[in-house]
Amino acid sequence: MLLVLSTIRLPSLAFLYILVFGFGSIAGMLLISLLLAIPMQWAAKNVASGYRVVQTAAGVLSCVFGIYLGLGILSHLLE
Repeated sequence: MLLVLSTIRLPSLAFLYILVFGFGSIAGMLLISLLLAIPMQWAAKNVASGYRVVQTAAGVLSCVFGIYLGLGILSHLLE
């Protein structure tokens, strides 16, 4: 966003770009969240025993990936 924003000369157009980018980001995250929630809701209703396993695995994998990214960023900052 910042690279494109630096090429826009008029402040009003730059502000409009930020608004469109922000709303587009929100809409994209909403759509992805809905697409991920639909199968999880189906699994919660139809496969009750496997739902807790999938939910726990997703949480653990998200935490592990976040820690991995955080450690990578921290190692680059300390270099």
